[in-house]
Amino acid sequence: MDIKIVVVLISGAIALLSAILGIYNQNKITTLNHQFNLQSRELDKKEEFEKLLSRYRDPLLRATCDFQSRLYNIIQIGFLKIHYDRSERERDYAINNTLFVTAEYLGWIEIIRTEIQFLDLGENSLTKNFNEIIERISHIFLSAKYDLTYRLLRGEQRAIGEIMIEKSDQRLLCIGYAEFRDKMNDSKFSFWFDTLVASIEVLAKNPESKLKRMIMLQHALIDLIDFLDPDSIRVSANRRSKIDA
Repeated sequence: MDIKIVVVLISGAIALLSAILGIYNQNKITTLNHQFNLQSRELDKKEEFEKLLSRYRDPLLRATCDFQSRLYNIIQIGFLKIHYDRSERERDYAINNTLFVTAEYLGWIEIIRTEIQFLDLGENSLTKNFNEIIERISHIFLSAKYDLTYRLLRGEQRAIGEIMIEKSDQRLLCIGYAEFRDKMNDSKFSFWFDTLVASIEVLAKNPESKLKRMIMLQHALIDLIDFLDPDSIRVSANRRSKIDA
């Protein structure tokens, strides 16, 4: 074969190989860049959620602790019956403060839900775990497999959360107990608590009955406390006991 033809063939082969390697390298770079961008976006979404959670962690944690503590006391020591029978003042407190700790929890959950809807947080494990816990709590509230005592449908949970929210200095906050007591004099506000008031009266008269929903709520609230404060920095470990089901 003519040497010139051989040179041309070799040159062509080298050029083809170079082109193939160039395309492969470019595709590899494109793939790596795409993976890097995806990882960066997921990291950004995780950081956004962590930033949002850090803003509301303390008030949500406090509200969750207060709510689970009240459930614990109702179930374990008969809180409602004890205060219901002592005096009109203590009966009023037992009813309204129990309503308040329930509503305050729902209020902070609604605030976080409102903030989240404006963010693209993706499905990172942190967001997913948080959503799974609060969804489980919501489902326990509404589930028909328990007695109707202390049952709240999803829309009722949202509505109570909404009426607990106030805006202060461009931030969303939950109203305090004093303002809650004032608002309970307004029938449009207190209407949303009618079914819970009826449940509290049933539980006060029969403290050992119809507690399954409350027990399951208490368990799920402890799981939320563990998520929000995994190292027991804000809430000590001895305040995380789950009631024996």
